[in-house]
This record gives sequence, C-alpha cells and structure tokens, in this order.
Amino acid sequence: MDTYRELIDSIRESRRQMSEECNHDSARYLAYLQSFNAKYSKQVELFQNRAADGLADVSSASTNRSQSAAPSSGQPNDGRAI
Repeated sequence: MDTYRELIDSIRESRRQMSEECNHDSARYLAYLQSFNAKYSKQVELFQNRAADGLADVSSASTNRSQSAAPSSGQPNDGRAI
C-alpha cells in the first residue's frame, strides 16, 4: 500500500471515530470540529492566510483548465478521456 493511501485511510478513520463520538450528529460533529479553531487559532490563521493567498492562483488555473478542457462540439464533458 502506498504512503498516500495509508495517510488517506488514517484521516478517514479519524473522521469516522470523531463522527461516532458525536453519535453521527452532523451539528455536533461540526461544533466539535469548530472547537479546534480556538484551540489551534494560530495554526488556523496561518492556514486561512495561505489559502487566501493561493485562491487567486487556484481559481484562475481552474478556470483556464476548464475552458481548455471543454469539448469543441459544445456537448457537456462527461469526464471521460477523449
């Protein structure tokens, strides 16, 4: 198993356990996740700043990609390779 798959599986398992602790109640789960914002406020702020700085780059790259990937026939792209 590759490292990325193991990491993703670990994250999914952690999320599943947290959801279970909240009795799979989405409102409680979100409140639980948001409680970490205060605990890790410095890290959250750094992440938000990085995300805000990178959003312009990501959104313009995404727009350019979607425009270049659009089929010339005008038909919707179903995601399959051409």
